[in-house]
Amino acid sequence: MARAQTPGAGAGVSEVRTPNPLWSLGLLRSELLITFRRWRTLALLGVLAAVPVLVGIAVKIETSDGSSSLVSILTAMPTRTG
Repeated sequence: MARAQTPGAGAGVSEVRTPNPLWSLGLLRSELLITFRRWRTLALLGVLAAVPVLVGIAVKIETSDGSSSLVSILTAMPTRTG
């Protein structure tokens, strides 16, 4: 037989392979570990977590005069008239 006539690897029925879900989860785990080991990522997450805490402290300080509602603060704000 000539080389052109021999059945090759692509001559048979092609099999469609589905990706293994464990491989996908392993890849996701690897990417998350790489991302969260960086110092800059941890610093930004700390800043992101600190902002709502600081806003809560500021609201608590501003409402310490007896009013317990943020709505009362917002309605007491002066409005600009043109």
